[in-house]
Amino acid sequence: MDQFSCSCFLFLFPSCCLASPLPPSLRPCRFTSSQASSDLWRDLHRGSSCQGNRVGIDWDLVVARVTLPLSFKLSTPYSTTVARTILPAATSIRHTFHTSPTSLDASVPNHHFDTYKFVQKLENDGFTREQAEAILDSLSEVINESMANLTKNMVTKAEQEKTVYTYKVDFAQLKSEIQLLGKNDFTVMKTEHDRLQAEIEKLRQKLREEITRTQAGVRLDLNLEKGRIRDEASAQELKIRETDTRIESEIAGLRTQMEAIKFQILQYMIGTITGAGALILAYLRMFR
Repeated sequence: MDQFSCSCFLFLFPSCCLASPLPPSLRPCRFTSSQASSDLWRDLHRGSSCQGNRVGIDWDLVVARVTLPLSFKLSTPYSTTVARTILPAATSIRHTFHTSPTSLDASVPNHHFDTYKFVQKLENDGFTREQAEAILDSLSEVINESMANLTKNMVTKAEQEKTVYTYKVDFAQLKSEIQLLGKNDFTVMKTEHDRLQAEIEKLRQKLREEITRTQAGVRLDLNLEKGRIRDEASAQELKIRETDTRIESEIAGLRTQMEAIKFQILQYMIGTITGAGALILAYLRMFR
């Protein structure tokens, strides 16, 4: 396998996502180098899919593409050698890509597999030092780019724990503030309630005193009015008695005067009768 074919393959296959069934167009066949590059790019993207935040690669598809003749026909032992060389690194990459998002950290090194062993393996399988390093550089660049795309929307476990801890501290502080406000409000309400109750008791006592004072005033006024009415009644009674006494005395005086007048009338009548009898007797004597 020439350097262009290996670089093209190793640059393209990490962009695949979760495994999908191998389409008929990806079955082993023979074509030119340019056709192999374009078809490999198209088919790898066609056979990829994403599920959540995890990324997987169809490794059977990768091995199939590796063993395909790109610009020349490879022998079966050489294809098997290449597959044995790529698969350990691919397995390491797959485990790295399937790592949980919370375990990804900004302090993770640039390489996600043992680069030294990978280069040694490629050299042992017949690649030159420059080819092995070129393959390693392309593979590392694509892996780092893929990992950067994966982790740019993620948070680290430390950040998550820090955020959770911050939320817990905030919730604990909010809870303590709410409890403190509740206690303060309860104390204020209790103090206000006691103050209002004391004011109500004062108003009740004041109202009771006002009622007692009013009742005493009314009783005093009633007693004074009764005394005044009693005094007026006594005065009226005295006046009535005086009037009765005066009327009786006037009646007695009138009776005395009537008796005196009556006696005088009798005197006048007796004198008149005596005079008239004397005149009659004198007249009778004159005419005899």
